[in-house]
Amino acid sequence: MTDHPPDTPPPARPPRQGMPAAGLRLFLARSLRRDTVLRATRVALVITPILTVFNHFGEIRALELGPSFWTQVLLTFCVPYCVSTYSSAMAAMAEQRSAGRHES
Repeated sequence: MTDHPPDTPPPARPPRQGMPAAGLRLFLARSLRRDTVLRATRVALVITPILTVFNHFGEIRALELGPSFWTQVLLTFCVPYCVSTYSSAMAAMAEQRSAGRHES
């Protein structure tokens, strides 16, 4: 079923929301800065063991530390790393936009 009469074309889709190419390039540049990578790595190195113990306590206690366990630990590392990278890059971009407004 459609919400429009059969003799008329469907309504136009709204424009896609998202980051334009220039914004994506800036985001990636900020994400790959040395300070951002080091901060995200430090955060992940602190948070990953905590999450690993919470999520895999039974396996750790039973010493079932096979390839599947280590794969999950690696994926667990990626979560805080990505969250920290995203927040650092977005904060740097917001600071840059704010500084640009104050200079005008």
